[in-house]
Amino acid sequence: MFDLIPLFSYLFLGGRCRFCRAKISPRYFWVELISGLFLGWLNNIIPLALQPAQFVFTAIFFYLLLAIFFIDAENQVIPDALNIGLIFIGLIYHLAKGTIFSSAGISFFFLLSAIMGMGVGFILLWLIGFWGKIWFKKTAMGEGDIFLAAALGACLGWQGVLVAIFLAYLLAATVAVFLLLSKRARFGQYIPFGPALAGAGILALLFGQKIIDWYWQLML
Repeated sequence: MFDLIPLFSYLFLGGRCRFCRAKISPRYFWVELISGLFLGWLNNIIPLALQPAQFVFTAIFFYLLLAIFFIDAENQVIPDALNIGLIFIGLIYHLAKGTIFSSAGISFFFLLSAIMGMGVGFILLWLIGFWGKIWFKKTAMGEGDIFLAAALGACLGWQGVLVAIFLAYLLAATVAVFLLLSKRARFGQYIPFGPALAGAGILALLFGQKIIDWYWQLML
């Protein structure tokens, strides 16, 4: 029991199993820390008591992407169950949002945006992977990444997923340059794209509308 207390057990045990002394991955500590800090911060900007649906949706969205971030970073694979979970909560949440405005005759506006977002995310990443494979003569985009983009579209809508994909490539390029300069990676080496998509998805959910508004101000 005392070995299962978040954060404290890892510190008290010195990062090792009490019985066999095998090393425990620091990932567990960081996931627990990030999860707790995010939940506390989220309650400040979206109070659970005042906006329960948005709070629960945002929390589930974050935790699923957090799992995808670490799984893909370590194993270079994105479980289908996590992508399906994102699609499910995205469609349900947008359908629920639409019912609030049913009297205005736009009850399916949000659901339509989510469905369009799935299509935009899937098609855009599929096209990038297709042309990347032709150009580089090898697989340029994993299927998990393509379905993750579709899942982000279901959660963020078609405008939000465009922001997420743009931010994902910006994050991925920044990380790739750092890894190359620090000689932790070499040209041609595969770098998982899922972590960049996951991080960008969270940024797009929290700040996407501000980014879109800023963009239109520049264009007009």
